[in-house]
Amino acid sequence: MEDPLEATWHMIYKSLNKKYSEALISLLLQEGARGVLALSGRKDDLDSLLLQLLKEEKERLIDLHEAKKGAVSEECAVEDVASLNCKKSRTA
Repeated sequence: MEDPLEATWHMIYKSLNKKYSEALISLLLQEGARGVLALSGRKDDLDSLLLQLLKEEKERLIDLHEAKKGAVSEECAVEDVASLNCKKSRTA
């Protein structure tokens, strides 16, 4: 007789497409069962939300972050757009 837990794991594995199977296995190998369980308990945590993003979304956020590094500071952009001080404070 087959172990019910083993049957459940097999059912879960068979229900996933290749992309999700690979991602789940990779996550289990990297984080271990304890790590995955800890991640599942932090549904509203920012790190957990970022981990759930697709690769393309993560890349877009990194690009936005890099672009912002070279932009005018938010304070300057909002309060003093035409100020000479703001123009001098821009980083290239």
